[in-house]
Amino acid sequence: MVDKLTAVRRTNVLTRVGRLTSEQLVEVERSLMAFLGLAR
Repeated sequence: MVDKLTAVRRTNVLTRVGRLTSEQLVEVERSLMAFLGLAR
């Protein structure tokens, strides 16, 4: 569950943990919009 959003520079990310499919990325974006109160 997301409690707080934080921006991280790409240069600070050393290794990838995994990859998301297009469908998973859409779900993440929808969840973030709902959390931020931007969803309709």
